[in-house]
Amino acid sequence: MAERVTNFVKEHYPAPVPDCIRVHDMLHSKFTWTEAEYKRAVAFKAQGLTCKEVARRLSPTLRCTSTANALKRYSSPKPVRELISVDELQEISKLVDKYSEKYPVVEIVDRICTQLSLGNRSGYHRLISLRIVAHPHYQAKLRDIEYSDLVNCIAMSWTTTKLAAKKLNVPYHALDNRLRDLNSKLYSSKWTEEETRKLLDYMRTVTSFIRCIIRIELDGTHQST
Repeated sequence: MAERVTNFVKEHYPAPVPDCIRVHDMLHSKFTWTEAEYKRAVAFKAQGLTCKEVARRLSPTLRCTSTANALKRYSSPKPVRELISVDELQEISKLVDKYSEKYPVVEIVDRICTQLSLGNRSGYHRLISLRIVAHPHYQAKLRDIEYSDLVNCIAMSWTTTKLAAKKLNVPYHALDNRLRDLNSKLYSSKWTEEETRKLLDYMRTVTSFIRCIIRIELDGTHQST
């Protein structure tokens, strides 16, 4: 009889001990996001569940905001640096060394992407550009530029930063950053009292000159009539 009862209990009432241990661990331990948990959360979300419902499915201690942030992190594209291999990084550096004095700087990124058969060029563009900017050849060229003269030429609209970068064969963004920094030092963003006075004097002079021209033209018109 005892054996029959035992078999009946085993058959219809599975041992609750493992489930109790699992629930106890879930309630008293910190939830850790693993690759498997990320995939479970994405699968639940694909079924139409809310972040709150997904959190309940994963752990009793998991909050809705934590689940939403985790899903956002998992779905966002990973940085190129995490996707590219060490060998590819070394190959990029070698190609930058090879092309730095051979081709215009604006062509180097596309040439490297083509040679390495990099599909997502936009993703690798910034990484390769940073390698180009850090190259000693371009660092030396950037140091030799007469920045004060270039700032004045741009201020007088004689050239633009893009045209100057192309002519000097230096990375555009590196030149633009240096010019912005120098420009903020050469030209204050605030008007001084002396500058305001000079501007007013200039406007008075120009206004008086324009009035004289108008008066002369009016006098000439009256005399002709």
